[in-house]
Amino acid sequence: MMYSRPGSDAAALTERLLHLNRADLVERRSERIASLLKLLELFVRCENPELKRLLWDEFVSEAQAHKEYAALSRTVLADARRKLGVEYGGTPSS
Repeated sequence: MMYSRPGSDAAALTERLLHLNRADLVERRSERIASLLKLLELFVRCENPELKRLLWDEFVSEAQAHKEYAALSRTVLADARRKLGVEYGGTPSS
């Protein structure tokens, strides 16, 4: 589900005009999140440094502007970076 920021009339209007919470979009966003989390799970479990770097790069590439649900992907990526302490290349931040 998408929620507008409280107090933002523009966001609330956009949500309603574009019907951003219709069932098909909610389902597709859920599928996208599941796909990203599956990739993240592979990254977290991986012990091979080279494969780990490639998996992280793939995860990062999913947040590129031309990808479907890029903003959603960027949010998941930012949350993963924060929670895992990972920077570009899959190396733990110091």
